[in-house]
Amino acid sequence: MNRFRGLMVAFVLLATSGWVHGDPVGVGNGDRVVFFGDKTVSYPGFGVFVENFVRVKYPESRARFWHVGSRGYDRLTKAGEMFEELVAPIKPTVVVLSWGLGEGEMKPPNDERASGVKADYGKLIEKCQALGAKVFVVTPPSPDIAKKTILRVNRYGESVQQISSAMASAAGATGAVVIDWNSATRQMKANKPDVSLVDKDGLLPTAISKSIVGKLILDAWKIERMDVTVRIDWAARTGRTNAGRVNVTAVSDRVVHVALQDFPMPLFTGRRDQTFSDAMACAGYCRLMLKVDNLPDGVVAMVEPGSRSRPVKVRADRLKSGLNLASRSPLSASSGFKEFTDLVQSKNFRYSETVRWVDRNMKEKPPEPELRQSYETYFLSQTQYHEGLVKVIARTGRTLDLILELSLLPGSN
Repeated sequence: MNRFRGLMVAFVLLATSGWVHGDPVGVGNGDRVVFFGDKTVSYPGFGVFVENFVRVKYPESRARFWHVGSRGYDRLTKAGEMFEELVAPIKPTVVVLSWGLGEGEMKPPNDERASGVKADYGKLIEKCQALGAKVFVVTPPSPDIAKKTILRVNRYGESVQQISSAMASAAGATGAVVIDWNSATRQMKANKPDVSLVDKDGLLPTAISKSIVGKLILDAWKIERMDVTVRIDWAARTGRTNAGRVNVTAVSDRVVHVALQDFPMPLFTGRRDQTFSDAMACAGYCRLMLKVDNLPDGVVAMVEPGSRSRPVKVRADRLKSGLNLASRSPLSASSGFKEFTDLVQSKNFRYSETVRWVDRNMKEKPPEPELRQSYETYFLSQTQYHEGLVKVIARTGRTLDLILELSLLPGSN
């Protein structure tokens, strides 16, 4: 075992020690979940949706999550190297594989290449299963060939679809579960052609596309949905909720304060201060509905008193039918939400960047002998920081205490 491999083993042994396993909750209280793949996984990949939902929905769970993604659209040869050094030492109980966007090398469909992908992917799945892990195979999302001439000329959408079928076939032969992101994105493009599913390179999935595979995984894991309703009577100045506690206070004829305690926080998308939008495929998993009865017609401004954030303006008829606070709302500006999401973001970003740093500075271009000790010290300090964050996250609350100020704007009835 080379010195780098030894460092990585030390890293993951530190990461997997010291947890007390309890009864299964969500994905499993003692599960070690690894999202392993190419740029679709590298932080902030689609696994962020899944991790954050499980953490918020099951706050007592001690499930662990790693996002082990390469820096680009690497092929399965890179996957084999990364697996031995970064995945196997974790001893995962669940592995979510997501490779394939770069496997076609930007070239037309090729039957021989597809057969090789099936064989190689089958071996990768079997390696995961040999560790005792349940494997979920995510097929690569469909590219947008209109974004790049080379993709269109080489019929690259067909290549990725062919590779997707090969990976699904490998999963079927080994008993792994298929998460068919490829078919789901093609169906989305057919039904809603104006929805942007990839970035300007024609390959990198957008947040909307990531939410599609996030929903597919939550469905496959049979995760319970978060369905909360806060009901306010504007005229009576009363409220009730099926999660946490609510108290309504009249400030004036046109202003009320809605105090929420132990209220579920919205879900984080992987970008600072951004929650799920109603347009995202997995939005139905997080419904924190605010409904206001006996509300006059007009426009209502919502804000947390004292916040520097701009009020969210909502038409009264939407509040009457129900507004999902898990989407754009003052909840995403609250201190509790920011504290928790900053911790999770830092943990995942730090791990991802440390792996990239080691790959770039200790493997592609090994350090000079005089610098090696300092490089290794840096690496170990980052792993300790990562594990410290894991423990802080475990004791950080997943609910919010805040006040929503609802103001009926001038000109409203």
